[in-house]
Amino acid sequence: MIIKQLPDSIREMAEIIGLNNALAVVSLCGGNSLYIPKTVNKKHWLIQVVGLEAMQTLCNYYQGDTLELPRCSNAIQWITRQSIIRDSDTMTAPGLARKY
Repeated sequence: MIIKQLPDSIREMAEIIGLNNALAVVSLCGGNSLYIPKTVNKKHWLIQVVGLEAMQTLCNYYQGDTLELPRCSNAIQWITRQSIIRDSDTMTAPGLARKY
């Protein structure tokens, strides 16, 4: 259901590197352009965000493309609300406030 809330470009990214990795990229780079190199440079900053395996997958898939990443504000807000609802069964209000 979360994937339906995302723009097509981010949905595509989520399908190749996983939803959590795609959301991490959007959280850092949403609203900006992101160049994906053709080959992995082990010092590339994005490896710290998604890991080496996902970075390799991005490079293999996008092959030097520059992606225009949407902010996904509505989708991220929806995901946050759903997470709060899910966590409210097991967390206190102060715990939820600290987490979100």
